[in-house]
Amino acid sequence: MRSCTILAVLVGIATNAHAVCSDTLTLRSISVFRQSQKNGATLGAWSQKVLTSFGESQLREAAPIAQPPSQDEANLESATTEAVHYAKIASNCGSDSMSTVEYHSVVDSFQPAAGGVSVESGSESMVVRRLTDSYFPVGGQIVNPRFHWTSDMFDIAQVQGPDSIGAWSAWYVGRVYRKPVSSGAGSSVEYRVAGALTYKLFPHQIDNALASALAVFREVVDSIGTGGIDSTRFDVVKFRYVYESSTYTGVVGKGPRAAFRVMANGRGWSIFLPASMPLAILSSDGREIRRLQGGRELWWDGRDASGNRVPSGIWYLSTQGMGVVPVLVH
Repeated sequence: MRSCTILAVLVGIATNAHAVCSDTLTLRSISVFRQSQKNGATLGAWSQKVLTSFGESQLREAAPIAQPPSQDEANLESATTEAVHYAKIASNCGSDSMSTVEYHSVVDSFQPAAGGVSVESGSESMVVRRLTDSYFPVGGQIVNPRFHWTSDMFDIAQVQGPDSIGAWSAWYVGRVYRKPVSSGAGSSVEYRVAGALTYKLFPHQIDNALASALAVFREVVDSIGTGGIDSTRFDVVKFRYVYESSTYTGVVGKGPRAAFRVMANGRGWSIFLPASMPLAILSSDGREIRRLQGGRELWWDGRDASGNRVPSGIWYLSTQGMGVVPVLVH
């Protein structure tokens, strides 16, 4: 009886939220910006290409900069870097809901001979929330986006009109080419800085992080000294995503919404409750597989009461009178 009751509540939440409001984001364009610096001098202005169709040949233009492999990666040919461009996001307004998300995955090999750029498209389910009560500090001011779509994988916001629905991503790599140590030997290359910044809401978040990475790179170059360096190079690619919303002029529904927050954190989830209370982990059929208690901030590591890792799929975090939040376990 308990399991049936919980399942009915879960189904009711999903049904009511969908009935009140639903929304779909569709990718309209990807603007691709690339720039390089060699020996501290910028090689021209930012190059820009705007993609409005997303076939394989077009998406190759939206490839990331291949990141150097980690020191413990033995096979350099297997080192790849993936850029995920989210193409279509269906969600319920104001609710934590399992949503269908379509994407384009563009992968670049660290060694071009290993295959170069490859493109794959697909879809997956993830928890998406559409908010109107998000607040972000920008230049000493607080910005409240008109709408904010958020998940464990992306943040997309509409700050002003429909053309401002979007986000930014970037990849960068700084290389130091050392002079040959002996006659006949070619110059060796070291990757002194590298990183990725994916689906940030504001361009200054990207630009500030890139400026910090470039400053670190220049400090490293100065510490080596010009005597041991043949040349240096710092490469950057930025993507600006613009989306269309199916209901951006509509009113956000007041569908059921959990009164607590859940955030993916490493190999588990951080749970923030309004007060100290027990939290139940439920399967999709309403079975309670674990109960957490210990304060307003809890942590679930994806394991049941016996310490076993739960199978992949949708699991529900539930508190008495505070709602239910679904999470996707991979």
